[in-house]
Amino acid sequence: MAHLPDNVVRTSEQPWETPPAPVAGFGGRVVELPPLFPTGLGAHLEELPPGLCSCPLHWHLAEEEHFYVLEGTLTAREWIDGAVREFEVPAGAFVAWPAGTRVAHQFVNRGDRTARFIALSDQRRSGDVCYYPTTGKVLLRGPRRLGVLAVDPEAALERALAAAPPVERVPAPPHVVRGDAVPERELDGVFGRPLARVAGARAVFAHLDRFPPGARTRLHAHSANDEWLWVLAGELVLEQWRGAARERGGPDFAGATRETCTLRAGDVAVWPAGAPLAHRVTNAGASDALALVVGLDRPDDAVTFPETGEVALPALGLRGRWLDLAYWAHERAP
Repeated sequence: MAHLPDNVVRTSEQPWETPPAPVAGFGGRVVELPPLFPTGLGAHLEELPPGLCSCPLHWHLAEEEHFYVLEGTLTAREWIDGAVREFEVPAGAFVAWPAGTRVAHQFVNRGDRTARFIALSDQRRSGDVCYYPTTGKVLLRGPRRLGVLAVDPEAALERALAAAPPVERVPAPPHVVRGDAVPERELDGVFGRPLARVAGARAVFAHLDRFPPGARTRLHAHSANDEWLWVLAGELVLEQWRGAARERGGPDFAGATRETCTLRAGDVAVWPAGAPLAHRVTNAGASDALALVVGLDRPDDAVTFPETGEVALPALGLRGRWLDLAYWAHERAP
């Protein structure tokens, strides 16, 4: 294995795992990303062969789930108020299921080839509750309990299993977006498509970013938003500085460690919120590179740029050089 920084995973060199699925019709295999750093984001690569279903119908009270289809076509099934609807999610499409919407969901591969997709979530929700409407089961993530909650649990389970919900085929709803249908936005020579925003996500952002030859992001770090970069096509050169800080007068790299490596398709880089790990990527190749950039979407995030000493506060629309002040500085009583 080529030497990589410890916050980078090469998924092509990770083992595939086949989770147990004792019920016929369910299956698939996954590449779980190891927990390199504690972050509020979860992600894995999943393959679903033809004719199989990924998981039971379910919805989360506190966890938001996103999926980006890399290969093949998936059929999404949604349970809403006792009825099931199905629609297609092709390669290059992104789907978001925000928390608390009570829209239960699952994937089925009704095609003739294996489908591959990326699953994302803001999974660090210890108090999350997951509900399975077709059986009435409830998963309490905090105490790790799974069961049926009712006055007569066994009777409730029998009633749920006896009800066969009708299925309706429908066009893809608004929370499914095709990447090529979302307009590109240019920032410092990088062209991004805000997939999660368009799909109605609330807790997680996901951009499909295109890096033309020579494109380079600014060296930066986030205070509150975890950030992941998943290379889909091409190559990107990663440069990151561990411990890069700044003085009031400008950047300060004294004592910082510079790391560089080349990210290939399937590589994932992880930058935890608040870590002294400023980073940027450059497309040094002759063709476009494509990456899925994912992170938490917290309003209290501050983005620092060590080379210039600037700070950006996206929620306030502010950006500039920082000046430390005492709490009562420049205050006047009315």
